[in-house]
Amino acid sequence: MDDSVPVYDARNAPGRFEDVLDNLKNLPRYPTEIPPGSCAVVAYTMNTWGRDADVINVSFNVHWAMVLGVNL
Repeated sequence: MDDSVPVYDARNAPGRFEDVLDNLKNLPRYPTEIPPGSCAVVAYTMNTWGRDADVINVSFNVHWAMVLGVNL
């Protein structure tokens, strides 16, 4: 599966972090890949499953990312 993950640009977002999270969908999208050395928040869920105690499967499901700052 090749789903795209929304990346939001919060570099110029005013107010407290909690307020920015409440209005996440109002942030502009970050236009390119997140540069190395940047500060970002990633929202994900993790699931484990398996029938056997010796074999445990793990999946990390990224829901969105938010760029807080970049190091150019």
